[in-house]
Amino acid sequence: MAVDPKGLSYERYQGVDVLTPNKAELHQATGIAIDSDGALLEASRRVLEMSGARAVLATCGADGMVLVERSGHAPFLSHPGQVAAEVRGFLSRHTREDAA
Repeated sequence: MAVDPKGLSYERYQGVDVLTPNKAELHQATGIAIDSDGALLEASRRVLEMSGARAVLATCGADGMVLVERSGHAPFLSHPGQVAAEVRGFLSRHTREDAA
């Protein structure tokens, strides 16, 4: 399940597959100024820790998205086709893991 988070209580998203915060929501949740790729990754990883979600798909407007997984996998995605393929792959991997 993918969820667009609201508010500051990310603990309530425990067990969600993918959270989809934007840069402003990442900043609000973590206090990290999202002014570089490194800051974006740091804030996304912190939200993973806070929420217990399996992944964060951080949306960055015209700059694309980044999918940050607990495994450390964090590709930057700038084309809609990349986003769809990466999210499908993520969900496919985790669906297989859950079934095992």
